[in-house]
Amino acid sequence: MSGLADSLDEYTYEDYDSWDDGVRCELIDGVVCMMVPPSIWHQEMIGNIFYEIKNYLKGEKCKVFVSPIGVRLFPKTI
Repeated sequence: MSGLADSLDEYTYEDYDSWDDGVRCELIDGVVCMMVPPSIWHQEMIGNIFYEIKNYLKGEKCKVFVSPIGVRLFPKTI
């Protein structure tokens, strides 16, 4: 998380967005949660699930993506 002051107790989405993409972490309610690399079993299961969903959606307008991909569940409040 280069470029961040160590004294910050709570981080914002703007902080998160400025961090190096190589850092595997999530920002949950202002708290940084570091993530471990996925296991081989996890990767195999994700591949199987992706395959099934991709086949189910064949010919539809929606798409399925394999992680990692950034997801923001709630819109920014003003």
